[in-house]
Amino acid sequence: MRLLIVSNRLPITIEEVDGNLIVKKSVGGLGFPSSDFNNKQKEILSKKLFKEYNSLPVFLSKKLIDKFYYGFCNKVVWPLFHLFTNYVEWDEEFWKAYVEVNEIFAQE
Repeated sequence: MRLLIVSNRLPITIEEVDGNLIVKKSVGGLGFPSSDFNNKQKEILSKKLFKEYNSLPVFLSKKLIDKFYYGFCNKVVWPLFHLFTNYVEWDEEFWKAYVEVNEIFAQE
């Protein structure tokens, strides 16, 4: 049997210190690898995360993260699943981002 865990956040944070990328464990899985990294940095991070955390990052743009996570997930999914239906803030752009991110994850 093979178990795959898919998460929109990695259990790490990434900091840039003097031009070097530092990867640290994070409580609660708060890491979002964005596409703000250049291709070389993405390659380095991908290898490091696979080797040290058995994780494969999916790089998303900050704009897409904002609409997907801070938009749809936090303003629609979270209130619905916590029975705060009166706090749902529907936005078609958030929904489109949610679909796009899920398609990106499925392709990866």
